[in-house]
Amino acid sequence: MEYKTKQVGWVIIGLIVGIAITLTIISFILEGTSQEFTRATIIFMTVFALLPFLFGSLQTTVNDKDIVIKFGIGLIKKTIPLDTVKGMEVVKNKFIYGWGIRFTPHGWLWNIAGYDAVEFEIEGVKKKFRLGCKDPKEMIKAIKKRKK
Repeated sequence: MEYKTKQVGWVIIGLIVGIAITLTIISFILEGTSQEFTRATIIFMTVFALLPFLFGSLQTTVNDKDIVIKFGIGLIKKTIPLDTVKGMEVVKNKFIYGWGIRFTPHGWLWNIAGYDAVEFEIEGVKKKFRLGCKDPKEMIKAIKKRKK
């Protein structure tokens, strides 16, 4: 049986919706209801409507071979073979590292909410990799169970 965990980035979703509404109102005030405004608004709102589907959640699945990490609907994903994981530890990210996909002093960070993470040491990679999650201890336990 697989281990699965999912975080929803309510703050990120709220920001995207808030920015979209604000910019639409500003555009309406500045441009009126011209035909160019209508086309531009439709394009703009379509792009912003897609963002939560791409970046609104972070799902991690641990199966017998891999750790699979997906943002949103899965267009952005990463697979880490279990046999390449050489070490893991629970860490707490600093506020300044932010959310999303970031390069930090510790290596790459994939995170959508909160500051708890698992830091992985991966074979053949110099920098470590951090993965945000709700319960890092449970994730490490699930990985160790499957890693054998």
